[in-house]
Amino acid sequence: MQAVNQMLSRLAAIGFPVCRRGAVGLLVLAAAMVAQGATAKATTISSVISFSATGFNAGAPIDPVVGSFTITYDPAVSVTNVTGAAIHQNYLNINLGSAIAFSYNAAVQGLTIGGISQGANGFPWGSNDFFFALTGLTENSFYSLSPNLSYTQSDPNAAYNTFNVSVTVAPAAVTPIPASALLFLTALGGLGFAGVKRRRTAA
Repeated sequence: MQAVNQMLSRLAAIGFPVCRRGAVGLLVLAAAMVAQGATAKATTISSVISFSATGFNAGAPIDPVVGSFTITYDPAVSVTNVTGAAIHQNYLNINLGSAIAFSYNAAVQGLTIGGISQGANGFPWGSNDFFFALTGLTENSFYSLSPNLSYTQSDPNAAYNTFNVSVTVAPAAVTPIPASALLFLTALGGLGFAGVKRRRTAA
């Protein structure tokens, strides 16, 4: 509370119209939201993983296989079979019969992307599924010596795989201003409005 009062006093000292009644709550809420947002996003990164795989074994119905996915993850935390908002399929030229998922191994910076039906690192034969794996992932690149991709398309007796995979890794596009920052700006605007209203009422 003392810190809030000091901030309000400094704003008043430079001529910023401050109404303390109601302002303290707004300022505390805004500061808390900004701090919470900064903590939550401190180690989380979003990367676009794109690949083109070719040279599959004989009989592969699709060659090359190309795809692109945007994933959001914490490089210090291992996770398994993550679905939902943390992974987005930008494009994929083979059929996929289940939701897309990814697993990440922080120890080796290893990433696996695939359908969730049997986990991101495997698939049931005879399904429409795939898995793609690499190690050494960073936000802007990877240093895997042998990224690989395997897939199956309905045939219960056939699966196709290759180590001839080209990969690009890039940071995802910058996102709009977080809601917490907008709330903070709104709170500051509210402080000014409250101060102006008070002055007009007093006059």
